[in-house]
Amino acid sequence: MAYAGQYDNAIRVLKLAKNQDDPRILNYLGFANRKAGNIEVGMAYYRRALAKDANYLLARSYYGQGLLLQGDIEGARAQLVEIRDRGGRDTYAYSSLYESLKSGSTY
Repeated sequence: MAYAGQYDNAIRVLKLAKNQDDPRILNYLGFANRKAGNIEVGMAYYRRALAKDANYLLARSYYGQGLLLQGDIEGARAQLVEIRDRGGRDTYAYSSLYESLKSGSTY
């Protein structure tokens, strides 16, 4: 739903998940909130996801994109380096954040 632009519906469904501390649930709550315009709420979810699993590369990518939205280009670049250094150079997480840094637009 979130990828289809139905952010509020995605948030409602994600809130029904049994394990609200699952990094995947936290990451997608972050994504849906960020895309819905609740950037600070989304960023808090990303930080929680990364606290649970520092190697969750997609959460790092989306967190970096949120940092980019907030004007923190260096913070976004730091997340790109983290993704690369954690073995994610050939992943969607790396390429999407890399492209966002190049273009200035986020996913």
